[in-house]
Amino acid sequence: MFKNSRKKLLIGLCLSVMVSSVIFFSYHTVKAFESANRGIVTASAFVQPSAPVVMIKTPLEVNIAGCKIYMEAGISAGMAMESLTFYYKKVSEPETSYKLITKEFTPPLFAYTFKDYIPGEVVTTDGVMFYFEVTYSGEVGVAEVPAQIITVNPSVTMTIGPEGGTIVLVDGNPEDGEVCIEIPAGALESEIEITFSQKDPAGVPAGFGVAGSDSPLAAYEILPENIDFQLPYNLTLLYFDLNGEVKEDGTLITEEELKILWWDGFDWRLVGGTLNSELNTLTTSLNHNSIFAVFPALINERTHCPLERIITPACQDGINDYAYFNGLTDLDNVSIKIYDITGKEIRTINITPYQWDGRNNDGDIVESGVYIYQCEYNGKNVSGVIVVAK
Repeated sequence: MFKNSRKKLLIGLCLSVMVSSVIFFSYHTVKAFESANRGIVTASAFVQPSAPVVMIKTPLEVNIAGCKIYMEAGISAGMAMESLTFYYKKVSEPETSYKLITKEFTPPLFAYTFKDYIPGEVVTTDGVMFYFEVTYSGEVGVAEVPAQIITVNPSVTMTIGPEGGTIVLVDGNPEDGEVCIEIPAGALESEIEITFSQKDPAGVPAGFGVAGSDSPLAAYEILPENIDFQLPYNLTLLYFDLNGEVKEDGTLITEEELKILWWDGFDWRLVGGTLNSELNTLTTSLNHNSIFAVFPALINERTHCPLERIITPACQDGINDYAYFNGLTDLDNVSIKIYDITGKEIRTINITPYQWDGRNNDGDIVESGVYIYQCEYNGKNVSGVIVVAK
């Protein structure tokens, strides 16, 4: 017996994946009736003249875990629909774990565009499994569309050459900004395979120093690290809505405090970033790869000074080749001057990247010795010393 006269429709599936995912399914109902005398259930099948069509407009692969996914699907049928139910869960969860969103139609509809969100906590690297169920009016029954999976792959690898290119980590929420690297033409001298990945914030080094919390709000990695960029590239990182996260001192984090930091192998260093609070993004420019994370930043005048005390530019081994001046890219009126011990100016740096490679204004590596820097930004001035060792 079918409870409440609802009959399950047996569905065959033909799936065509294009820009959108279109599901055409034909079916037949099982008409059941109970013999008044013996209680025997018999069945007969008949093919319905028109089949429902589901057009899924949501991408079936995303690259950002933890970000809510906007689900949009157009459902049309040759019969009136009383309701539509959307079921979703993590792929690894048991069948009993499906969450559901139900839309009731009064009066019944022949077509409907479903629009709603899959919460971010369901969007993990397990992937998201979902399906639709349509309840028809009258005695027709219920149609269940076979389940599909949204794959969550938090890494994209592309080959970028001298002509430049863009790598995007796609998320499922059109209301926020894109996580992307924009490499301009001329930044690379040859083709290089670049991998851009989202990282688990709990899996990166804990915050200290300029980082104002133990764990970042978001973390990403760009590899390989030893690329020699001839021009800076633009980096845009996404963070999720703040939900009462606190800093080490227990006070609430505000969006205005959020900055991009990079991991140098020993310390978190300030990059900076221009905030777009409507899109939940921070954008900056830089010329090296590393692990990058979004932290509330604890900034003072010395934050912008190099952590390197000694640089060895002549070695060209990727270790201590540069002295990095931190977090200046997004500031105004920046100028860095390098002097030798006699006070003679040997180098001026007033464009990005704000780093000293141990060379003078003629492009020659300076002699070993002690050098003095003066860094001006936003009307402020800080100074210090750097030792060059050949």
